[in-house]
Amino acid sequence: MRLRLDQDLVLTRSAFNATLELINNDPVNPLNNVQVQVNVLDANGAVVNDRFTILTNGLSNLSATDGTGIVTPSTTGTAAWLILPAPEAAPDQPTAYSVGGYLSYQQGGTMLVVPFQPVPITVYPDPQLHVKYFHQRDVFSDDPFTSLIEPSIPFSLAVMIQNTGHGAAKDVKITSRNRRSSITRRACSSTSRSSARKSPGRTSRPRSR
Repeated sequence: MRLRLDQDLVLTRSAFNATLELINNDPVNPLNNVQVQVNVLDANGAVVNDRFTILTNGLSNLSATDGTGIVTPSTTGTAAWLILPAPEAAPDQPTAYSVGGYLSYQQGGTMLVVPFQPVPITVYPDPQLHVKYFHQRDVFSDDPFTSLIEPSIPFSLAVMIQNTGHGAAKDVKITSRNRRSSITRRACSSTSRSSARKSPGRTSRPRSR
């Protein structure tokens, strides 16, 4: 017998939002060649972008931030980023960083470069979750070698989530899409267990996964 579970495990991750507003008060000249560089700095001021994933999360009235962006006259352009720490950003304790960078653009034939004032952030350790499934040793159902049809007997299925990381796992949720079972757990800071009932199709001696 083979037991398959169609499940999703979801937990909340820490992230930081960064937003830039670029106001063009000139009624005639646009801002051309707009480029924005977002950098994450460690306590020594070194750029450590390799410890983070920096994603552009939205642009408004600004065509791009890669050096080809344009903000039209008398318009406010907005750019947003989502900054996701990697596990190595805070492996075992809260770690201080700052987010800075620079803005460059051209207006009326003049190229300008504006550095950002670094803003402090604190990154907390991530959880490390390990999921194990267990079910009882003996499962009973119809014996195909007899004429009598024996009823299937539901058996217990359990899941254990162990957090071996240094951070708390918040809003953890396991959802099964099997029509006969639903497994849900929230708020896992160390270890949790849940169980469901299954109806097997034959006699077997299953193993834990």
